[in-house]
Amino acid sequence: RLKTEFLGNVSHELKTPLTVVSGHAQLICSQLAGPEYAAIRDKSRIISSEADRLTLMVGQVLDVTRIEEKKILLEKRLCHIDELIYQAVETHFPILNKGGNRLEINVGLDLPKVNADPGRITQVLVNVVTNALHHTKQGIITISAKEVDETMEISVSDTGKGIPEGELPKLFTRYRSGSGGAGTGLGLYICKYLVEEHGGAIRVESTVGKGTTVTFSLPL
Repeated sequence: RLKTEFLGNVSHELKTPLTVVSGHAQLICSQLAGPEYAAIRDKSRIISSEADRLTLMVGQVLDVTRIEEKKILLEKRLCHIDELIYQAVETHFPILNKGGNRLEINVGLDLPKVNADPGRITQVLVNVVTNALHHTKQGIITISAKEVDETMEISVSDTGKGIPEGELPKLFTRYRSGSGGAGTGLGLYICKYLVEEHGGAIRVESTVGKGTTVTFSLPL
């Protein structure tokens, strides 16, 4: 209990200074317009990007403490999945895309609404896209959504290095060993919890050297 309280308090306290760091870096970038300040603008963008990425990671730690305490409450309402997808990628894709990847979105315009917590489903989308970008360089990230058997299926595919078959069962566990790279190892664990709390399911298909597809469903 003490550990959970400590992680929750630290995560909450870290969010404010990280927001300040990111905000000031963006302010510097916007005020230095001349060509002689190009290098400073680039550094400011990196500071802002890394602060935003760290804020996402801190949020993951905070969410895990909430999951352990069963304090995550969903605020469901009818919403359009295409709006959530476009909002998520417009806000986060430029920040997270370090590998020069191209984004494709294949979403129909006549899809039915889903009954979901828009903030939490956006969080799932950002986590899954983050994983795809982390394992893909100079490739293609594809986000698609379609109606399948009275559910909405949302898929995020990449053309990255793929995941060995033996690692697939471990993807949804907390702090999995061998996750590699930057991050908390919590993203897919949180995604699984949030999707299942909505009454849906999540799965991963991957081929080494060809890429990975993460698909989650939401009941209509």
